[in-house]
Amino acid sequence: MKTSKLMLVLAVCSALYACKPEDPSNEQEVITSVVLNVSSVKYAWRDIDGPGGNAPVIDQLNLKTGVNYSVTLSVLNESDSTQVKDLTSEVMNEKNDHRLCFDVSAGLPLVVTILDLDDNTRPVGLTTTWVTGQQVTGGSVTISLKHQPGVKDGTCIPGETDVEVTFPVSITD
Repeated sequence: MKTSKLMLVLAVCSALYACKPEDPSNEQEVITSVVLNVSSVKYAWRDIDGPGGNAPVIDQLNLKTGVNYSVTLSVLNESDSTQVKDLTSEVMNEKNDHRLCFDVSAGLPLVVTILDLDDNTRPVGLTTTWVTGQQVTGGSVTISLKHQPGVKDGTCIPGETDVEVTFPVSITD
């Protein structure tokens, strides 16, 4: 009898623990838009209806040769047209767990330098400088927001990708 009561108590405790709600701070946000402010000119990648719906709308970055650009990045949820949610401050508040990665296509004369750092002096990527080289009519920059809680090591390898977008780039005189 004591064994069956003990088993019942253990079963109830296990069930209650298993049904415990997850920590909402680890919930992945919906990201529909990535906006680059390139020296006061805005370029955007938008996928308002999310994956599997309409194709995203992507601006081409039109840059000039030999220029140092100040670039800031914003991450948004625009799925509710009446209330845009800016997730950029959340990324910054959780900067020890996030990193933006910039992959410049081969042959594109563009150097991206990350300026903002987390508390462990590892790159974040919301604020960067972009330096252009000679004229090129085609290329791209792929930007990935990595979520790296407990595994952030300064690289783009560990963690999950929250969003990944590719901007076409043209560099002209």
